[in-house]
Amino acid sequence: MKQPISKAICGLFLLGVLLSSCEGIMNSAKINQENDKGLQLYLTGESEESIVHFKNALSYNPRDKETRATINRNIALAFNAMLETDSSLAYHKKAAECYNRGEYGYLLNMADANLQQDQTEAALTKLLKANALQPDDLGIHNSLGLIYLGEYDYDFFDGEKALKHNLKTYELGKDIISEQVLAQTYMLLDDFENAKKHLTTVYIQYPEIAQDILDWVEGKIMLEEKLDLEKSFQLILELDPEKEEAISQVREDWGV
Repeated sequence: MKQPISKAICGLFLLGVLLSSCEGIMNSAKINQENDKGLQLYLTGESEESIVHFKNALSYNPRDKETRATINRNIALAFNAMLETDSSLAYHKKAAECYNRGEYGYLLNMADANLQQDQTEAALTKLLKANALQPDDLGIHNSLGLIYLGEYDYDFFDGEKALKHNLKTYELGKDIISEQVLAQTYMLLDDFENAKKHLTTVYIQYPEIAQDILDWVEGKIMLEEKLDLEKSFQLILELDPEKEEAISQVREDWGV
């Protein structure tokens, strides 16, 4: 299975019932603080360090199932970014177990487990059911967007559906990972004007994006998937002119 572009990690949402006592307020603050630290580390590629903080958040024993499930899913996604599939699957299942069978959170996390086991069709079925139950869930739109980008199985590629879900993911999350994925979606749809707009914003916060995009383009060449290479190379150069030598090497290596 090809590693997906990147999966936008869930944000933490605590419900008001946690604030019913001083202890609840203190716990809520600690849980939020640790989860936020984990998010920041994950978004800068420090997945192993992020897991420490996510586990710290769990150590405060959040009472709300949404909170427990979200943190477990964050840990699962961080392990996935490190290519530690067994650990990722275990935490997806822990997240799913916070819900009853058939609830959107159960479907979302079991779908992610399906994706890590090359069961794309089973995952898609669960995610579409989950989307019907919870139409504004970031994690559901993120996973659907990646499926329709063909990142798990190119037979499922559908550019317009990918754009619909990746745009929604970005609108809900407003983070650099979802913006990167949205930009790559625009590239695949030959809309390089919008791709440049979003990648320029990402570059300001994360200059390494230029190399990430070049690596992604090289992956498309290797897999013989449709992408305008000349426009892609030009976009990378506009982000970072110092990538000219690296682009020349890719051209030489693949004869493009």
